[in-house]
Amino acid sequence: MALDAARRILRQQGYAGLTTRAVAREMGYTVGTLYHLFHNLDHLISEVNAQTVREMRQLMRQKIDAADSPGARLRAIAHTYLDYAFAHPNLWRLAVEHPMGDVEDYRAPVLDQTRAVFAEAAQLLGELTGLDDQEKLQRSAAALWSAVHGSCHLALTGKLAQAAPEPAYHIVDQTIDTFVAGLRQAQQPADQ
Repeated sequence: MALDAARRILRQQGYAGLTTRAVAREMGYTVGTLYHLFHNLDHLISEVNAQTVREMRQLMRQKIDAADSPGARLRAIAHTYLDYAFAHPNLWRLAVEHPMGDVEDYRAPVLDQTRAVFAEAAQLLGELTGLDDQEKLQRSAAALWSAVHGSCHLALTGKLAQAAPEPAYHIVDQTIDTFVAGLRQAQQPADQ
């Protein structure tokens, strides 16, 4: 109930409206009851974010499973990220912008889901480029995600249109194509 109440508040009011009092009021309980479930607001936010990232991962999984090539699967990850951000901007912003805090128990559910996305992207990059250095693939997946995330954030704030008239999906596809081509090129011997 608390997670549902928090998500309703986020959808309607954004992060500014998310307080323990507001969540308790939305549930019809006292703040004290909420503190029996969650240590503090960061703990509650961590659980909301874990649910958000799990939801996003399930959608990614559906699109990945429907894709017919490593390139299409990599695009499916990126497009689902954009889809989710555009459909649920307040939930997305909370998941990617709220500091995760120092308590590992709060961070673990979100980190586990995020690492799973990076691992899948790294595997796909390996399939697409022939690169088998796992450390470099992990860094490459993080670098590519950073570019996709940046495009997504710029699109949500209306600033991507200032730089490029194409929709964010086209920008992300071009980013993926260029990134993969660059990794492939780096695999070629220097004399070619």
